[in-house]
Amino acid sequence: MKKAFITLFLLSALSYFGQVTYEEYEVIEEKQFAIPRINGGKANVEQVLKTQLEIPKSVLSSDYKQEVITYFTVTKEGKIRNFTLDKKYNNFLEAEVKRIFRFFNYLPYEEKDKGIVDKECAFRLKLSAEEYKKYQKFRGKSPVKNNLPKDTSFTVYERADVAPEYYKNGEEGLKEYILTEILYPSVAMRNNIQGTVVLEFIVEANGYPTNILVKQGVNGGCTEEAIRLISATKWIPAQKDGKYVRYKITYPIGFSLQNINRDNALGNQGQQ
Repeated sequence: MKKAFITLFLLSALSYFGQVTYEEYEVIEEKQFAIPRINGGKANVEQVLKTQLEIPKSVLSSDYKQEVITYFTVTKEGKIRNFTLDKKYNNFLEAEVKRIFRFFNYLPYEEKDKGIVDKECAFRLKLSAEEYKKYQKFRGKSPVKNNLPKDTSFTVYERADVAPEYYKNGEEGLKEYILTEILYPSVAMRNNIQGTVVLEFIVEANGYPTNILVKQGVNGGCTEEAIRLISATKWIPAQKDGKYVRYKITYPIGFSLQNINRDNALGNQGQQ
């Protein structure tokens, strides 16, 4: 693609339970692109960067900053093809940017009078040493216990030889974590809002959750609090055929005023 100076203007964003749908970018050089509609929206993009981005120490100087503009087509099936970058970068950066974009699930586009269509998209990715240090702090010590290889196919499983478990004492540890860390939203308390938030997410092969989606929400800030709790968890990843693999989990978190000082974490992980 012809190298060009491109300015992207985000026109608007609508959010609903952690999912964001963006309208189109305006692009200089007489070319209009769309921003990709990534399931989970901006929050998921940030979660993937925080938990999956890898920048080697050899290139991570204290003033490291890099902006990359990616171009690709989102197909009618929600897949991406024709992935390119705005210019030539070093081999590490090109490979890592392409890898990062494989973690996302893309929503196809529908246009009036055309139905579901292929859509050319552009996305600006900003990387810096300052942000990467924050990501490393967020991750802390790795939850992975041994040196099994990680599956690189990006396949998401719902059955495995060994299901993932919360890194500290499994299911009981996860309940204790939620009980200890949950902050019942003040708006929900004032308005007597209770209920169960049901989240679906992927435990990645390195033990961190991504692609957190809301299957059932609760108003008053409860949904956002449930997402916050799950976003910060660590897991011993699922194992299949001697490798760590990606695994989809459904997990409910209950908000009960009656039990506000007791265990507000519900049930099991929805594993099979």
